[in-house]
Amino acid sequence: MVILNESYVSTSPAEGMLQILNALSTIRELKCRGILVTHYHKLNDSIAEDNRDSDFRISFLNMGIASEDGNKKRTYELKKGRGEVKSFAMDILKEYAPGLLSD
Repeated sequence: MVILNESYVSTSPAEGMLQILNALSTIRELKCRGILVTHYHKLNDSIAEDNRDSDFRISFLNMGIASEDGNKKRTYELKKGRGEVKSFAMDILKEYAPGLLSD
């Protein structure tokens, strides 16, 4: 099993994307299972496209989102499938560290 947590790092976005996609390709070739954590949605798009041409697909998991009165809230329930296109970072900051936001 391979676990990659926000491994999208490099001197440039294009290089980082190429590096992680090459790593995922190798994981597929090894017929290995793994977990990739990323908020980079363009990377998710590329993985989904690669899945169409592979017998060894990379699966998506996400933290559940519930809608309540038009507002979305994290449920922290792990679900299979792609997550929201939004990472909700500002919502988390407002909830847990509102003093860090400028007025």
